[in-house]
Amino acid sequence: MYVYLIHPLLITNPLVMHWAFAALSQHYGREITVWSPATDFGACAVLSLVALLVTVLLSLPLTRMLASPLVEPPIHRLFRQTTGAVDDAVSKPEDSRSRQGWGPATDATPCANGNAR
Repeated sequence: MYVYLIHPLLITNPLVMHWAFAALSQHYGREITVWSPATDFGACAVLSLVALLVTVLLSLPLTRMLASPLVEPPIHRLFRQTTGAVDDAVSKPEDSRSRQGWGPATDATPCANGNAR
């Protein structure tokens, strides 16, 4: 997941693109751009090796540790509990029946005929 989410930061980085196109233009003796790419076998082989290297570097534990705040932000900060009258009223039910749920009553309250239920 880290490789998938972080690789656009490297690929579409203007500095990286400028350096790569300048190096390719110098090597091929003509201007290499997005619209005029280097298409020979050597360029495709080097591109495959660079892609593999970037994949390995982005999947290292150090990269995951450094990028974890961006990829997996600490969500617990959004849902922290506050102390207040509203929270206390919601968290503490008024009588014992609301804590029991939908089951039958278990308290020993006398019925109309005098027997305990």
